[in-house]
Amino acid sequence: ARVEVRHASETLIATLHTVAGELLGAGEAGLSEWAWRRLGAREGDSIEVAHAPPLTSLRAVRGKVYGHRLAPESLRTVVADVVA
Repeated sequence: ARVEVRHASETLIATLHTVAGELLGAGEAGLSEWAWRRLGAREGDSIEVAHAPPLTSLRAVRGKVYGHRLAPESLRTVVADVVA
């Protein structure tokens, strides 16, 4: 699942993976080094995790899968979401 991770005023979209065992305690999350730096967070800081907002281009992609035309504006939206 894609999730939105927030710390202070910084936000990023991440892929959620669950782990079993004692690697992380209850209420803990592990982040990549890049994500730590991007959020400006340090070990022990609190973060917020929520569902990622839906991509607006998904509707256009679904339509194309079902045989509908992809309008130029929809194509621009798809490309913008891919490169974001």
